Amino acid sequence: MTQAASMRHLYLYTYLLLDEVKRAGRPIRIEWSNMPTASIGPDPQNEKGLVMKLSNMAATGTEEDAILLRALVAHEILCHGNNTDFGVKLPPGLAGRLTNPLEDARGELLASKSYGGSKKVIREGIEILTQRGIFKGPDADVSTLHPAEILFGWLVTEMRSELLGQKCLEDFSVAYRKLAIQTFGTKLTAQVKAEALKAAHAADTQGAANASQRIVELLELAAKEPPPPPPQEGTGQGDGDDQANDSDQDQPGNQGDQDQGNQDQTGDQGDPDEQNGQDDHSDGDAQNGPGDQDNASNSGDQGSSSDQDAGDGSTGNMSADDTSGATGQNGGDQGSGSAAYEPSYDDLQQAIADVLDSTDADAGNYGKGLEDVLCEGNEAMQQASGGTHTNEMREIAAPDNVRPPEHRAQLRSAARSTAATLALKMEELLEAHSMVERSSSTEGRLRPNKVARVATGDLRVFQKKKRSEELDTCLYFLNDESASMGEPFGNITRREAAGRVAVAAGEVCDNASIPFGLASYSTSVREWQPIGGNWAKTLSLFAAAAENYTNTHLAVVWAIKRLINCKESRKILCVITDGDPGELNVLEAAILEAKRFGVEVRFVLIDKQYERYYRTLSAAFGVANNPHELAEAVFGSLQAAFS
Repeated sequence: MTQAASMRHLYLYTYLLLDEVKRAGRPIRIEWSNMPTASIGPDPQNEKGLVMKLSNMAATGTEEDAILLRALVAHEILCHGNNTDFGVKLPPGLAGRLTNPLEDARGELLASKSYGGSKKVIREGIEILTQRGIFKGPDADVSTLHPAEILFGWLVTEMRSELLGQKCLEDFSVAYRKLAIQTFGTKLTAQVKAEALKAAHAADTQGAANASQRIVELLELAAKEPPPPPPQEGTGQGDGDDQANDSDQDQPGNQGDQDQGNQDQTGDQGDPDEQNGQDDHSDGDAQNGPGDQDNASNSGDQGSSSDQDAGDGSTGNMSADDTSGATGQNGGDQGSGSAAYEPSYDDLQQAIADVLDSTDADAGNYGKGLEDVLCEGNEAMQQASGGTHTNEMREIAAPDNVRPPEHRAQLRSAARSTAATLALKMEELLEAHSMVERSSSTEGRLRPNKVARVATGDLRVFQKKKRSEELDTCLYFLNDESASMGEPFGNITRREAAGRVAVAAGEVCDNASIPFGLASYSTSVREWQPIGGNWAKTLSLFAAAAENYTNTHLAVVWAIKRLINCKESRKILCVITDGDPGELNVLEAAILEAKRFGVEVRFVLIDKQYERYYRTLSAAFGVANNPHELAEAVFGSLQAAFS
């Protein structure tokens, strides 16, 4: 993945992603704040909805940041939002920390069944985390690794690589599994893996929490086991070479019935149940046949374990060299190919004690929830924490004091000539874009190929024409009301000219039943007419101002968020401004992202002072040098809606 700078505006990108998710799920609200990570839970403002809290982000980021953001939204909404029971109280301590990554795996598995693309989206985020070194394999100096980090690293990498197809973690899982067996032994590792699988396939969050608690109980039970008795002379627990010399060569090589009898040659195998899935050798595939007992002196030669996974039912990540060079329990050499390895009693007790007493930091990145790691790896979020982020446009409520009827009459009167001109041309456009629909009917033109319907009592054998409008478009008008809009523009001010044109356009759209909205902006934005709102009421309130400076790039992002939720297939945003476009890279990013959702952005410039900047953007624009040209330019945007 290249690190080339992306012009995506990540605030807008988040809303576009959420819009996709919300169409098929629960209502979701976003809260931005100066927090280090992300979270999701029930929305106190909507009992049926969710609120996702996100960290502030820089205005722009890399393509990798956008991928991580998409993975974060998919993980939080589809994994936790749809599948996590937020009412479950997680167990305290280690069990609660284990529940987090195991619930992540459970939720993502369920999400992939309903949203097939989520698996790919999250996997791509994991790949970025590995590239940035957030997720990595164990350090070369394993002595520096805390046992808790080994436990979490093994569980997370193995579960994600095996169950979720995140193959970028596969090599890490092999390395961590080897360390887990050397640290905790084959038997305990197998038992922990079995409970982890139960958590990943649990029906609900409580099931995952219960499995996590059982893992802790397994560790506590192993910690309470008494130490083994010291080796006794003649018990077969001595040197493996001596055992080979004392073995009875007359015994047959088939050990399938586990009859130890005089077969000292295999050492003290103890309780067959403790051989961790290796007690059943009845097939004899890897056993030495009669007369070959000379080669059986080392118990590590009793069979190949390359395809065994310590009886834990996993997909077999445990290779023959997983315990290479390990020293067997009580000094017995298990051999480089042995599958059943157990550490010394003291080492195991110390490792378990370290895990049970561990903290969040001891578990490393694998002990965190995926949302925490995705935020940590997102450079745009980390930059924002330093104070360089761009905030969202501040929205303030439009005045709600209804003006006298004369105010509405004055607005319409001032815009009458412009509205009349626009309306005439609009009618021509509407007429030109009408289309003919043909449907089955009991009257009209006879269709000979449908006459057979009469025999079944269906008299719809005629074809009838009717005209209907083809338009499936909505518009949004965004007016600049910064201080510079108070300057003269012909025989009126720029503010008055823009206001008249906005009212004229609203009159035309309202009469033609075209959905539209209207807002004005400077350093903040005021919405006068929401899409589908009451135009008559808007006219009784509307009063454009001229103050402060412009934040055009953020105002456009704000308006696009209004349009992406509209059902119309085509959406047009018309921005009337005389000011600086603001941050061009952010504005261009918003324009490009908006196009993916059918939102077209068009600018109408009052005066050509900043024309050179808009030429670098991928949005259409026009320049007006007087009020008449301004009306024509706005009409050009309306005309584009029907062309």
